[in-house]
This record gives sequence, structure tokens and C-alpha cells, in this order.
Amino acid sequence: MNALPALLLPPLLTLGVLIFASRQMPDPAPLPTRSGELACAQPPVFQVGHAAEGSVLDLRRDRYDFWDLGWLTADVCGPGILTLTATGTVAAGEAPRLEVAVDSRPISRSLVNGTQTLRVRIPQAGRITLAYLNPYDDVEAREAMLENVRFRSQKCRTFHLHVPVGSRWDDATASTKLLTGEAMVITPCSSGSLLLKVFGVAAKGDYPILRFEQGGRELRMVRTGTKQQALELNVADGPVNIVLTNPYMQRVAHRDLSVSGVAFTPDATTAP
Repeated sequence: MNALPALLLPPLLTLGVLIFASRQMPDPAPLPTRSGELACAQPPVFQVGHAAEGSVLDLRRDRYDFWDLGWLTADVCGPGILTLTATGTVAAGEAPRLEVAVDSRPISRSLVNGTQTLRVRIPQAGRITLAYLNPYDDVEAREAMLENVRFRSQKCRTFHLHVPVGSRWDDATASTKLLTGEAMVITPCSSGSLLLKVFGVAAKGDYPILRFEQGGRELRMVRTGTKQQALELNVADGPVNIVLTNPYMQRVAHRDLSVSGVAFTPDATTAP
């Protein structure tokens, strides 16, 4: 068994970072191809790749836990046999799909339900890719939506912004959503009016409740609903905190894939 390298990978993120809504991710763009000469080694040295920003692939000793679209790659200088142990958890009626490719050309596809040992014939020298192609998450979450966020005063109309981990700010629509209890902070350029529209997605029978506060003083408490509410708050010069007071998030289903014991046995005629 070949030990995989102890790469420095991000720790498992909280559910709020991983999940913005129930989702079925599409297949990634074409698998990575190599450029230049092969960087061969025996045993092969596997590297980690991700198909999207925010993807997570967790390393625990010689085991790789896939949490999103991603892959492992290594160069080999000849044909041989690739062996590995894969463990998968079915979600939404489908097992995790593991694809093995050489120089982006697929040579093996496996649906992994439970634990199984795979042996794949590698026909030639090239870059081996082990790719997880069909991640799935189903999460019930209480979501507070903030849209068309603006600031207005006689002096200026700008503000600085901090959004919590797990939230994303959309400049085009001046919008975000809050999933956790961490405060979103808006710091206006002066005193004036903070304007925005809010609505919510219920979970566990309740809608999100937002608290607006500044300088330790509560400005407004708002219970959201499916109908959009337009808000205008008079604010001073200083940070304004917007807090989701009743966050709730529960994972309903997750399609997991783990890969361990990855080993490559070169043919006798090509072994170094």
C-alpha cells in the first residue's frame, strides 16, 4: 500500500460554509490535462485538485474524503495496475460516481455503494486522475435574504461591508443571505438612511428573525416571511450589525465518497 502525501488541506468546514441550499452539482468541466514532461515517481505522488472555489477534499492519513467536485492526480511513466478502496454513501437514490482517467480520457467509471476494492488497468504512461463527479447535499436551513441594500445621506452614499463566513455578497444586486448567527456588518460613510428589502425561507416551522443594532442599541427587530419587506433605518456614523437571531441548519442527506489505499503496480517491463 502506498501512503498518500500529507498535503496541507483546509479543515472540514461548517455546514454553513459548504451548503447554501439543497443542490445537485453538475459534472465538472473536462478533467485536468498535463502539460510538459511527466513527473513520475514510484510510488506515484498524488496531488489534490478542485473543480470549484470552496470545494473541500479532506485528508486523514492515507484516506481522502471528498465533499464536493474534486480529484486526485499523479503521473505514471508506463502501464500497470491501479488499486484502491472506495467507500460511498447513497443519497437521492444515487451512489457516488468515481471516474478514473488517463490524460483526461476516461478508462473506468464506478458507482460506489458501501465499501469496495477497485482494480483498474492503466494502459499507458500519462497523468492518472481519480475524480468524484456527482456530489449531492440536501440541507434544511433557515435563510434570511437581504436584497437591494443601499445607503443614502446628504454627504455620501457608500458603505463598507463584512459578510459572515458562509454568505456571499452579490455586487450586481447588492444582496446576500444569512445562514448563521454571525453578524453582517455595514459601516456607512456617515449618518443617514440604510435601505434594504428582506424576506425569509422557513425551516423547522419558523421564519428567520433579524436584529439590527448599532452601538449596542437595537434599531429594529424584523420577523421575515415569504413576502418581501422594504426597510428604512436611520443610522449614525458607525458599524451597523445585522444578526440572524434564530439560525437553524440540519443536513438531511449527503452523498459521501472516501478513497484510501491507493497503490500503483507498474508492469515488470516498465518498472524502474
